[in-house]
Amino acid sequence: MTVNIAKPILPRPTVAIGNSQRLYLREEELDAGLDTIFEAVAVLRASTQDARASHQLTWLQARTLAALVRSSHGVLSLSKLLEITKQSAIKMVKDLEDRGLVTRQDNPRDARRRTIVLTTSGQALARDVSAAMRSVLARAYRQAGGDAVAGCDSVLTALPKIAKSLTNNKMKQGDIG
Repeated sequence: MTVNIAKPILPRPTVAIGNSQRLYLREEELDAGLDTIFEAVAVLRASTQDARASHQLTWLQARTLAALVRSSHGVLSLSKLLEITKQSAIKMVKDLEDRGLVTRQDNPRDARRRTIVLTTSGQALARDVSAAMRSVLARAYRQAGGDAVAGCDSVLTALPKIAKSLTNNKMKQGDIG
């Protein structure tokens, strides 16, 4: 696995204001942060290459299995999570179902819907794929140290919340259909 590592980003200047510190980021630093996030995804994707190749899984299928480890989903929920069309999600789920990795069960809260869950073999494969990513992530966290882990977790947790807020605001303004 060959991965290009980004140059470390310089410590950011902070200015104390009252009891809090304000963080000022230049555009170059934000761009470097984006590059680092994209590279991190590439590293996680590369870490799963052997497991995916041996089971002929695409990255999207591997992400689906990893998502289903945490909780079951419906097709619409999966399509939103993976940012693919509902039709693509249906096709992918059908393929995984044909391979015996997932099954559909009646949704206990809504009889009109079916929930996608991992089979025993799907769980085993998802564990292999997830273990590869967790191993790489754990090494990076250990290398970065506790404060950096907390900071990283804060930033990465904030991103989906900000995205949801932006989407909700656009929907209120009628920008998203």
